[in-house]
Amino acid sequence: DLQVAYGWHMRAAAWSTNRDIAAARGNWERACEIADQLPGDAHRLQHGRIAPRTMLCVTDWQARPVQNSWGRFEVLRELCNKAGEKVSLA
Repeated sequence: DLQVAYGWHMRAAAWSTNRDIAAARGNWERACEIADQLPGDAHRLQHGRIAPRTMLCVTDWQARPVQNSWGRFEVLRELCNKAGEKVSLA
C-alpha cells in the first residue's frame, strides 16, 4: 500500500533527522517518489507532495554535496502555489 509506505518513510525520516541526516534525506526522497504516485483527493495529495520536499529544501545545506537544490525548490514552489500553501515556502 503506497499510503502506508509513504507514512513509514516520513516517520523514518523524522526519527533520523538528528541521528543521520543522509538517511533522513533518503527517506524524504523516497516519500517524494511515493507521493507522486498516490491516488486521492487533491488537498491530501498536494500536502503529501509538499511535506517531504519542504524537508529536503530545509536540509539542503546539510547535504554533502548539495544536488538538485534549485530544481527541487522550483517544484516545491509550484506545488505550494497550486495548493495555496505559503508556510512551506517561508
